[in-house]
Amino acid sequence: TGPEGPFEMRLSDNSRVIGRYSSSGRDGQWLRLSDGGGLLVQGTYRHGALHGEWSTYYRDTGQLRESGSYDDGLAVGTWEMYYPAGPLFEVVEFQAGEQHGPWTMHHPDGSLADEMTWERGEQVGIETDYAPDGRVIAKGSFEAHRPTGTWTCFEADGTTRSLAAPTER
Repeated sequence: TGPEGPFEMRLSDNSRVIGRYSSSGRDGQWLRLSDGGGLLVQGTYRHGALHGEWSTYYRDTGQLRESGSYDDGLAVGTWEMYYPAGPLFEVVEFQAGEQHGPWTMHHPDGSLADEMTWERGEQVGIETDYAPDGRVIAKGSFEAHRPTGTWTCFEADGTTRSLAAPTER
């Protein structure tokens, strides 16, 4: 850790990091601002660990890029990621720093693109992929972060084809 008190540093891309050190490390709110003063990162530390709400922003537009929370350095709860133009891209659940729970992805028009489930950092259960018009285009299972069983793909004309999940070599 550095000396206690306010901290400010200019980085090689001309952005600035602003925060505060306490005897236990980074503490309180920290910011990263672009060379023009736009917000790039905003979050808090507690006793040197990421803690509380964190958000990052696209440099060119200032739009929200990602937001979520930390608890003593570990990602927790719902994290949301956005496309540069603003629509929601992903929603991911975390528990103690690992993906745990539902994970959804969206097409740029906002429609659902993918649904899956994670347990303790590994993809499990059914994954379903969607076309922008809402049609299911693929569906299959995961166990221990590996595709298993037979996956079904749905063509635009309504026909289906089945594929065996890849096996270990």
